[in-house]
Amino acid sequence: MEIDEFSAAWSYNGSTNQPTDDTAQLDALLQWMGPNNLRTSSLEPHHFPETGRGMRATQDLAAGTRLISVTSPFCYTAARARLFRPEIPPHLLEHPLDCLIIFLMLEDQLGAASCVAPYLRSLPRTFTNPLFSLRGRIPQEICSESTDLLRRQRGELFSSWRRVSATFCHLAEAVRVGMELEKFIWAFFVVNTRTLYVTATEPALVPFLDLFNHSPVARVQTRWNGAEDAFEIITECRYQAGEQVFINYGAHDNMNLAIHYGFTMPRNPLSEVLFDLGDVAKKLPVTTAQRDFLRSYGAWRPLSCSWSGFSQTAKLFLASRLVRSSDFWKTVDVEDLVDDRTTRLALVELLCDAHRDLANFAERASAVPLLQTVYLEMMDILHENLRVLEESSGIVSDTV
Repeated sequence: MEIDEFSAAWSYNGSTNQPTDDTAQLDALLQWMGPNNLRTSSLEPHHFPETGRGMRATQDLAAGTRLISVTSPFCYTAARARLFRPEIPPHLLEHPLDCLIIFLMLEDQLGAASCVAPYLRSLPRTFTNPLFSLRGRIPQEICSESTDLLRRQRGELFSSWRRVSATFCHLAEAVRVGMELEKFIWAFFVVNTRTLYVTATEPALVPFLDLFNHSPVARVQTRWNGAEDAFEIITECRYQAGEQVFINYGAHDNMNLAIHYGFTMPRNPLSEVLFDLGDVAKKLPVTTAQRDFLRSYGAWRPLSCSWSGFSQTAKLFLASRLVRSSDFWKTVDVEDLVDDRTTRLALVELLCDAHRDLANFAERASAVPLLQTVYLEMMDILHENLRVLEESSGIVSDTV
């Protein structure tokens, strides 16, 4: 099966067995894990209007507090999954995520008889990730950044399917029953939205941890506690009683959060809008000397702007255009980077063009709400940068 045939065969659209009673599922999960295997510090599950289900502090938490500890029997690494399911061939340990996918597929087939049944019942059966919503098909009318990320993810999914399906070919017929593409897709998205590293080299599924929501400003330390044989998370932030307690999934903008995790963050400080160097050079041409200078700094790459303004790379690009080649190494004040009207006008045109393109992408992405949300946020970022630029220059566009 080639990748186009794979996408055509993808018909999975969720299961009717989606968990409906979060409280009952959570109670069963906690009872199954037991207090000796799961320890939390003054935390309780709570439904927040902004983020949905999350973890709330029941008393003030100081920086350095251990938020949670989960013992090794409930940290499902590839090696542990193989202990439960010896059908997983040893060579597949080179692809630990595939081992976890097979583990989930085999255990899900057992239903209530599974050794991890309470965990399986707590997992979603459908996902908001754009590739899942699109059923593997990537429309041409979305922006190139989205297309590149989706194609990469689809390629990873397809490669994983080939390895997993090759493994199932060697299993007994009774075991292979129900190991269809749809179940693989479900397991793939469970693993790719919920796996974390319990050591530097070991990804794992850890029940209960997916109750913690992500914040780009949360600071945490994760580590393996050898003395207690447990994975633990320590907060480096303080929380007051009643506040939601966050962890950090990594430095992700909203495009990556949407595609890999299936959600976005309002006003994500890591979100940015990229400008192709070819488009930039048409409006802001540079000389060979300027280009060589930027390359020497590793700055000859797409420019970007975020909620906090233009990136340092963009500022260096602009600085290189305002000084003679013999003065490249002199300090240039940030306030002077775009002090000439020609440069300001070119920047306004660049931002306006990008804003119009994103408006078209957002309109065409109505069938994929999460991507539409990402595009609308990028438009807001451009709008904010245009407003600042126009207020400082007196140039007026039809976008702000």
